[in-house]
Amino acid sequence: MNKKLNQIERIIIAVLYIIIMLLLFKFMGKDIGKVLNFSEDSSIWFYSGALLIVLGNYLTEPFFSKPTDTIANSVSVILAILAIDNKEMFVGYMIVLTFSIIMLLLSIILIAIKDKQSKIKDILFFIVQKFGSAKILFSGIYLLASYSYFANSELMKYFIISIALWICLVFFDVIGMLMITIKRLLKITINKKDNSIIGMGISSKDISMYEIRVYDNKIKNYINELVSIYIGNNNFYIGIVINQKSTIDKELLEVRILQSNGRNIVASSDDLGYVKVKNNIFDKENDTRLVYIENMSSLLKEEIEQNELYMLKNNLIGYISNESNINVIKFKIINEDKIRIKEGMIVQTYIQGKKTLYQIVDGITKSDDIEHSNTSYKIGIARKLGQYDYENKELKTINWLPNTFEPIYICEYGKIDEKKISNECIGKLPNTDMGIPLLDIDSLVTHNTAILGILGIGKSCLAYEIIKKVTDKNVKVICIDITNQYCSEKGLYYYLDENEIQNQIKDEYLEALNSKAERTGRQENPSEWGNKDIYIKCINTVIKEFIDSDKKILVINPDLHIVKKPLTQFRISELVEMTLVEKVRIISEELLKIAMERGMSDCAKYLIVYEEAHSLIPEWNSASNTSDQIASNGTAKVIMQGRKYGLGCLAITQRTANISKSILNQCNTIFALRIFDDTGKNFLENYIGMDYANILPTLEERHVVAVGKALKLKQPIILQLNNRENFKIIENDDNIVKGEN
Repeated sequence: MNKKLNQIERIIIAVLYIIIMLLLFKFMGKDIGKVLNFSEDSSIWFYSGALLIVLGNYLTEPFFSKPTDTIANSVSVILAILAIDNKEMFVGYMIVLTFSIIMLLLSIILIAIKDKQSKIKDILFFIVQKFGSAKILFSGIYLLASYSYFANSELMKYFIISIALWICLVFFDVIGMLMITIKRLLKITINKKDNSIIGMGISSKDISMYEIRVYDNKIKNYINELVSIYIGNNNFYIGIVINQKSTIDKELLEVRILQSNGRNIVASSDDLGYVKVKNNIFDKENDTRLVYIENMSSLLKEEIEQNELYMLKNNLIGYISNESNINVIKFKIINEDKIRIKEGMIVQTYIQGKKTLYQIVDGITKSDDIEHSNTSYKIGIARKLGQYDYENKELKTINWLPNTFEPIYICEYGKIDEKKISNECIGKLPNTDMGIPLLDIDSLVTHNTAILGILGIGKSCLAYEIIKKVTDKNVKVICIDITNQYCSEKGLYYYLDENEIQNQIKDEYLEALNSKAERTGRQENPSEWGNKDIYIKCINTVIKEFIDSDKKILVINPDLHIVKKPLTQFRISELVEMTLVEKVRIISEELLKIAMERGMSDCAKYLIVYEEAHSLIPEWNSASNTSDQIASNGTAKVIMQGRKYGLGCLAITQRTANISKSILNQCNTIFALRIFDDTGKNFLENYIGMDYANILPTLEERHVVAVGKALKLKQPIILQLNNRENFKIIENDDNIVKGEN
């Protein structure tokens, strides 16, 4: 009975019982004042009854007794017994005292051996719990006190009343039952909420899922409403309506049964606040009614309010459907009219009790297979990410797969600190607070990285951010930039201090180089013609000076360098200008030579950035001549040999088909932004799989599919890139152009 009352209600009932006892004590001709100061032996009757009410039934022990409770009860009885002046008048004095002392000693022994496993401990626990409870101890002293002080001819009627009061309290709890009845009637009267049958369960897809046929032809919105489903013997499943659909001749509800510890929650009609009709409230099984949490018993209400499905009902978007596997789940989408679902969205479900994140990568439409159905629905397809570790900012693997009909929720997250995420991470899981950092800068550099995407989608902004994060690890960066955007307020100057960047080759070197461009000599001596050899020495000197300086970044535009070479190697008669691809090869090879001179390294030391890489290191069939094919292959060899010397590359291109595959295949970290061409998609399928490759043409602004060693990801993911405003270090932003490449 006490389980159906909350703490305040139990206190009220306890006070009412004590008032009744005080009034009865006065009607017996006793002085209430003497009760309160223990001046009369018969007051032990009142105190034993009061303690029985307060400790035994309503406050400290409404459900079970612990050994510590038994100690408190025993001590209370012993002190009350010892306080009696006329001990001979109290019948059973020594029995009560001895029994209380035994219970006290047994409780102390039980506490002393609590960490030991033995049959003796189990026996002692049973004895203490059963016979040391307030109900037993105080009932004994109450009954003996009633007999001792009131069982005479003058007070016999009061003796009978006191025994009747004890019976009402211990066995029937009349006031408690009255309180529950009044509370139920008040709820029915005040709430005026209809508990009539709304429908019947016509199918059970699983022990956790029911389909309910609604009787009322009037279309009502039942989404997120609690319902009860009768399962017999005055027991009900409690469920929540997660989906509603209409057919030509009926209205159907999909109900997910609430579960606790993997089992369906079962309640009685009393728990639900129903008024019983005959033996049961329902006539047959599967009858379904709306239920209201305010009408429920306090324990059931608390259990439901703490249930995750109930708490996250507004985030529920579907449930696991058939044909899911270890890596990819399929789920039926619901509530799409309330929650906008799109590719890249992070959702969560549970695998063997562990919260697991998934990312939506695709979706399909299906027709409802119900007879006479006029509806269709959508199936979401999501790839498993794992469990996010906030401390280490990484995704941890969760093995196996969720159960069919397991709920799918929109991922919950805390307050988003965009500035902090930008400083620590390269991006975050879309619309969450889960940042994904570059966990391995060494691998990003030495195992090479590529940024792929169409024009104007944000490739360069991502490159600037990567360069900033790389330089923070004391890696020297050489940027080959033919766009002239790197050294500008909308380029690297937005992310780094201008004093940390060396912009182009020194003017005196450039003038000396250009002055030798038209040099001629003997026909049989190629070294006397043009300035190629001078250019090689110049680049070598520039790179060495940069590496030895406190600058972090060197930006070079080979298009500004006038470099000429002999047209032929024999009987030279004219000069020809070196192509951009050939000059890039020279810069790359000279950096490798210097790196080799300075020794091997397991750590990243030098990063060479190829902006517009399709123009700098073209695929053989995209090269304009044989010289460019040879030069591009030479640059590829540099990239393949550079790893053991701490050298690697960052290739940025909008034309995946035109960039050297020898280099692109060496890139272990890939950032793929929006791509339309089939060549790019087909190439990326090998890295990110078909499902993520199919997303690329519709990828949102500032979103990227990322995978690779630098991120320490075991699978590709869609990331929401950082806002460049979080990196702004320049004060004058009047000329900043947003949304650049």
